Amino acid sequence: MLEIKAEENICIVRLTKGVTNPICLELIHKLDEALRRAEKDFSALIITGGEKFFSMGFDLPELIGYKDGEMRNFYRSFNKLILKVYDLSIPTCAMISGHAVAGGFILVLSADFRTASIGKKLFLGVNEIKLGVPVPFLADLILRQITSHNNANYLLYSGEFINPLQGKETGIINEIFEEQDLELKTLQKMKIFASLPRTAFSAIKRNKTRAIIEQYLKRAESDEDEFIQCWFSENTRRMLEEAAKKF
Repeated sequence: MLEIKAEENICIVRLTKGVTNPICLELIHKLDEALRRAEKDFSALIITGGEKFFSMGFDLPELIGYKDGEMRNFYRSFNKLILKVYDLSIPTCAMISGHAVAGGFILVLSADFRTASIGKKLFLGVNEIKLGVPVPFLADLILRQITSHNNANYLLYSGEFINPLQGKETGIINEIFEEQDLELKTLQKMKIFASLPRTAFSAIKRNKTRAIIEQYLKRAESDEDEFIQCWFSENTRRMLEEAAKKF
């Protein structure tokens, strides 16, 4: 499900769970292990996916069969993973060469920096509302920290996708590169951040993450309840079952 390689002091974690890289509980656990290793042994982290999909989001064919307790465990584990990436003590970057939607886009948002390819048509965004479920509260908070409330509202309320150029205009994407240059130039950017004093970087990063984490933890339980209630509603189940056929 993952391919991990080192480029000097930078860890590159690539999702390799098929073409669409759907997010399941096993992948979450493997990513958590990779994050722990990267934080311990490296000075920076790049998370990336495949040429067609960074990630299509939650593994609906698997999750659709979950009972209440199983789905709560998955949702809680996913949010803990996003929190881990968001608060990791080393610089992180999501390198996007394929579509990043729903849970996949949330993983992208949790990184410090985001680079994307402009060599082909890519879709980025959170389409949860079109499936009858809310965007997780933690992701909502992070998105609003990255871009304006107007931009965030459009993405969250409409469920529409944007391309990397639009992502750059809204500040969601930091850098866009030609497809053939994406990995090299992303590495060059991250080597600059990896060379900075780690203790100072971690302290500055905590200034960014502390308020968001505190807000999230106050509402984590109610957020979970709201998501699960929507997930198991009759109308949403029909939409999820239809969407699962695309995986």
